[in-house]
Amino acid sequence: MTEFGFRLEDIDLGLTLGREYEILEKNKNNGDKKICFRGIFEKEYEYFYMFRCNKNYCECFLKVDFGIGRYLIREVEDNFYFSITQGKRKNNG
Repeated sequence: MTEFGFRLEDIDLGLTLGREYEILEKNKNNGDKKICFRGIFEKEYEYFYMFRCNKNYCECFLKVDFGIGRYLIREVEDNFYFSITQGKRKNNG
């Protein structure tokens, strides 16, 4: 159990290996979201997710940051965005 009241094992974003995702960071002050990374999901580790961008470098994001809402994630598919963190796919395009 984390200090935030949930277990890391309970964080499941339903990501698919080889799919492209955008990571959005929420502004603490006003709740606005901005894209901070776009890349292909490569691997899930115990504490983080690893993505590779088109410039061929990797970036890792902690699972706990998704659990507390610091980051949001959405799948990129045919110029449409599908919400992953809401538990269902929504067309935001």
